[in-house]
Amino acid sequence: AETPRGPTFAQPPMTEARAATVRLVCPLCRSRLVDAGEQIVCTNADCRAAFPVADGLWRLVPDDATTLDPDAWQAATRNDEESP
Repeated sequence: AETPRGPTFAQPPMTEARAATVRLVCPLCRSRLVDAGEQIVCTNADCRAAFPVADGLWRLVPDDATTLDPDAWQAATRNDEESP
């Protein structure tokens, strides 16, 4: 028997205007995330999770997260304008 597959939803491109209205949170601790280029980083200093970006897609899967060391986390969140 085949396993039924759910619908696939295409995400519109992340524009600056859309980014202003979308607030994604870390799936591990629910803190705010910041785009650090090649990865998406949690702003919580206790969590420091980093999620990969592959082909422009954010992969916010807990099993794919890595934990940044404090210096790498600070560098990744340095330009974040809001406080963690």
